[in-house]
Amino acid sequence: MIRVPNKIPPVGMRMIKSAVAVFICFIINMILGGTRDVIQAIIAACICIQSRMDYSARTGFERIAGTLIGAVFGYLIALLLRFFPHMEALGGLPKYVLISLAVVPVIYTSVLLKLNNSAIMGCVVLFSMTLGPVGNDPIFYALNRVVDTLIGIVVAIGVNYFELPHHHNNDILFISGLDDTLLNMNESLSSYSKIELNRMISQGAKFTVFTNRTPASLVEVIKGIDLNLPVIAMDGAVLYDVRQNEYLKLYMISGATTKKLLSFFDNQKANCFINTFIGEIAVTFCPEHMTMAEEKEYLFYRKSPYRQYVKSKFPMGHEAVYIYAFADHDTIHTLNEELCRQDFSKKLKIKVVPSKAFPGNDYLRIYSRNASKSNMIEYLKEYIGVEDVITFGDYASDDDIVIHDEDTNKVIKTMRKLYRPLGIKIG
Repeated sequence: MIRVPNKIPPVGMRMIKSAVAVFICFIINMILGGTRDVIQAIIAACICIQSRMDYSARTGFERIAGTLIGAVFGYLIALLLRFFPHMEALGGLPKYVLISLAVVPVIYTSVLLKLNNSAIMGCVVLFSMTLGPVGNDPIFYALNRVVDTLIGIVVAIGVNYFELPHHHNNDILFISGLDDTLLNMNESLSSYSKIELNRMISQGAKFTVFTNRTPASLVEVIKGIDLNLPVIAMDGAVLYDVRQNEYLKLYMISGATTKKLLSFFDNQKANCFINTFIGEIAVTFCPEHMTMAEEKEYLFYRKSPYRQYVKSKFPMGHEAVYIYAFADHDTIHTLNEELCRQDFSKKLKIKVVPSKAFPGNDYLRIYSRNASKSNMIEYLKEYIGVEDVITFGDYASDDDIVIHDEDTNKVIKTMRKLYRPLGIKIG
């Protein structure tokens, strides 16, 4: 049976919270006898609802500032319209020109005050004050519009902050695989996973990822995730701090073994790419004369600003983090068999991995024998001071929780239940 992945996004909490906030605005208007401009309140509420609680307060402040900015300019225009009734001539064309021009100082004032996100609310208030029936008292009208808008903003902040009592398991380290586990078919996180994961991290969740990717490739696919713990990359060879751009732990292939590997590739008349460090900079040494397949792979990945390639001979005696060959399936299979026959291969971890970007070609990836997920997890546990670990992986892994590729949101859904169980922890 062929399973077709469900691409319909789930109903998120932001949608539900928006609906709740709108309903509360209606209830408040009913309690106040239906005297408020409820449209202003619900527009403000919908604009201010955010996916994360830590964004809500900041957004609320900016929306309040935008309301006041819009109210000031709206009041000035309302005064002009009151004292210059000929603005309604030509079907109101002069009035519309004036209102349109007023958008510029509203937005510009927001920019000057470094409140860029307040501009939209300022414009909403400006339009509500200048396009509605002002009456005989512009000040009273302006204050009413400000009050109605503030009602919506306060409701949105309250809804965003409300939640049932949960216990946060901040003493558990959550580690997820990346490809075929956390990432979807487009090699990116879904909006749901990104929002929920960032929310949990902001609440104190200890979360990181494990991948066979290099840090350069990893950084590109986790943009937008507020990771505050180092990541395990290169199949357990490195522990990398994304925020500080720093390698905290490395399992290196010794200089002597690296020399034997390079001699092996020379004898096989095959090329290899060598990842190492020059000072504190991670670089990849490339062969000077590449095959057509290697050239395509090199040109494909060298565009990344996170990768540093060097076309020159590798300095003899230098240690390597990771060495790989790239070729068609048969060539890599032959190289793997020959390499495994070498005595020094006992000091290495060797893996053959199909290329996703170039079907029909494989990678022969070579690491230190000590490079492993389990070793690096133990080091990370000691580094951050935790005892309990929960890991997520695909069907081929030995992780605690197995994720099938039909639902890459399952990692975050499951983590949310484990991290934020309902109730209050006693003791």
